[in-house]
Amino acid sequence: MRLAVTLLAIINTALGCTVVPYPVKQAAKRADLVFRGSIEQIREAEIVFRVHRVWKGQVSQTIALPKIVWTSTPCMIGFYSAHVRVGAELLVYARRMPELNVAGYVPEPGSRTALIRDADDDLNKLGKGRTPKHH
Repeated sequence: MRLAVTLLAIINTALGCTVVPYPVKQAAKRADLVFRGSIEQIREAEIVFRVHRVWKGQVSQTIALPKIVWTSTPCMIGFYSAHVRVGAELLVYARRMPELNVAGYVPEPGSRTALIRDADDDLNKLGKGRTPKHH
């Protein structure tokens, strides 16, 4: 029985992964952009946000990020599929990742990108933020 439990643990570790989100301050420091926005459009290759507040980076009222979406593992870069719908409001921590050959800014695993309803702790720790830049 112990051998079976040990083998299951090894297989689970090999096939799956666990992501522990960074603390808010560390996530903000790692990110190039931190903003609160609502998804306005979902295009073939990008997700377009209407930006409401900005904590980090040069972000205008509208920003398009690469449409990289994951469904089953939080170990990937990009957005969780259940969050990607027109009208969804998210707190986004994103960064450039040229080492992965990705153009633009994307959330990394553990970035704390989340629906606003699940981001109270982040919003309290980030503070008021600022309005986005006008075009």
